[in-house]
Amino acid sequence: MGTEYLECGKCHKKSPAWNQAILKQLGPAQRIEFPAVLSYKLALDRSIVRELRDRTLGNSPTMLQRKLQEHHYTNYLEKTIRYQCALGKFAAQFVSRPVSAAKALPPYRPVPTARWLLVVYVSDVHSRLDVLKAKVTFTFGTILNMGSNKRVVKKLAGEAAGTAAWLINVGNKHGQVLMSVLTSSEASEGLWNMADGLIETL
Repeated sequence: MGTEYLECGKCHKKSPAWNQAILKQLGPAQRIEFPAVLSYKLALDRSIVRELRDRTLGNSPTMLQRKLQEHHYTNYLEKTIRYQCALGKFAAQFVSRPVSAAKALPPYRPVPTARWLLVVYVSDVHSRLDVLKAKVTFTFGTILNMGSNKRVVKKLAGEAAGTAAWLINVGNKHGQVLMSVLTSSEASEGLWNMADGLIETL
């Protein structure tokens, strides 16, 4: 797969067409038309990149690389068998005269390493950074309660007694703790800066 190199008219810097600085100039409708994430030598299908997004237990770049390698090798063997069978049928029709040597099969090319898959995944995350920030803002969107308790910091009753006795939790509508602040007392005077910062952010 090839791509053209573009040159800046001012600084004369050359960049490939898949550079993030150039792709950001395109709208979402144009960007989703690209079926793969490109690099200098290789390209990775976006369906494989989506498999890397689900980072659950047992789903790692190494595991994905092994699955891809098994799939590619099986596909290569199937094509080799079909080619040999077709060649055998063709050669059987010319028993009276020898058949010239068939063209050798292309060698099997191994799948890129798991490290390269992870590099491509990071590039994909960087291209979706604005969307991810929007999702984080949505998660932090609605704050329903602020509570404080003293049970979490009982371990500080020793040498650190009197320095940080109360834990203030800020939660959202999903029951998730968004922020925790340790204070020396239950008074809310020192929490105004935190509340103002949350209001300004959200």
